[in-house]
Amino acid sequence: MHVRQNNYALSYTLSGDRVKRKKVFHSIFLIFLSVPVFLCGKAASKGIVAGIRVAGATVIPALFPYFVLSNLFLQSGMNFPKVLRQSFRRLFHTTEAGLSAFVFSLIGGYPLGAKTVSELYSEKKLTAQDAASLLRFCNNTGPAFFLGVAGGKILGSTFAGAALYCIHIASAMLCGILFRPKQARQYSLTRENTMPFSFARAFPQSVLRASTSILNISAFVILFSGYQAAMDSLHFVKQAKIVLSGQLRFPVPVIDAICSGVLEMTSGLVKLKSLTNKSLVFALASFLISWGGMCVHFQTLSQLNGDISTKGYYAAKLFQGVFAFIMALPIGEMMYHHRLQPICLLPLTLIPGMFLFRCFVGNSQAIAGKHIAFHKNIPKNSRKGGRNSEKNLV
Repeated sequence: MHVRQNNYALSYTLSGDRVKRKKVFHSIFLIFLSVPVFLCGKAASKGIVAGIRVAGATVIPALFPYFVLSNLFLQSGMNFPKVLRQSFRRLFHTTEAGLSAFVFSLIGGYPLGAKTVSELYSEKKLTAQDAASLLRFCNNTGPAFFLGVAGGKILGSTFAGAALYCIHIASAMLCGILFRPKQARQYSLTRENTMPFSFARAFPQSVLRASTSILNISAFVILFSGYQAAMDSLHFVKQAKIVLSGQLRFPVPVIDAICSGVLEMTSGLVKLKSLTNKSLVFALASFLISWGGMCVHFQTLSQLNGDISTKGYYAAKLFQGVFAFIMALPIGEMMYHHRLQPICLLPLTLIPGMFLFRCFVGNSQAIAGKHIAFHKNIPKNSRKGGRNSEKNLV
């Protein structure tokens, strides 16, 4: 008895020490974060003003309509075709209901996919394991950002933005396959909504939910804009970038763009515009967009239900960024040095295309096989009875 009590007391003391260490670490970390704001208040204020402009001119117009439409889509109970849902389940070993989150993430951009996952989980269409698995590859950037910002403003070519978008889709699919569950569980088809859909009731609710989400996202954009402006004005941060540039043998502007993009994606992309090596700009832009930045990740966390685990999410986004960077390097070389632009998209479309074709063919053969086996087991006399006799046999 005394030994057990001593063990309990020892474990309690160790857990108490760990809690105290965490509190001390968190306190030091918060003090470190607050130093740039206190030392560079003017720079932080200018950054906040710039963040308000970005939120009003870019974030709200780009995301708010998609947020409203996604809420309406989920409340209406609409479903994708059965073949698409089954292919999604076979490819990523998850439930068919997650297809809407993947599609919305590729149309509306960050963090619409995470918000859709949270909505599906709240409606009990996903389990906690399914939601955590979908979150790892269903949080992506939409075509408007690729064509308008990355392609039009940074790279000066909408074709380059389209190529980045194809790389982004391929890297998300590869990441979903890499981080999928080892074994595919058996899922039933998504049940349609039995409640009658009322547009008069669903539309105000969708606008209200979208407004709350867009305010949270805009707040993070403004906060990170001000904090990053304060960090960039500190002298020791500039010296640290110079030292890091010498260690890694990369130019200082490249290190500056990567550091900025890791925190906030758009500011890092803007700094890439000043680089002369366009193929490197293309590859780094692919990495930063697929990674998303800490600002996007905090936006994602603000949209999630508290029960959804983020275990593996950051590793998945990092791997997606690495996949996108590796695929973008040869594509950028072909685009900017060999000028083989029409050929560039072929390897990008073949990667997801082969997987989808394999799933479609497999599903079609399985469905056709079941249909043939079903009719072989039906007696000739019962076939004359039409559909009613077939239903009775089933």
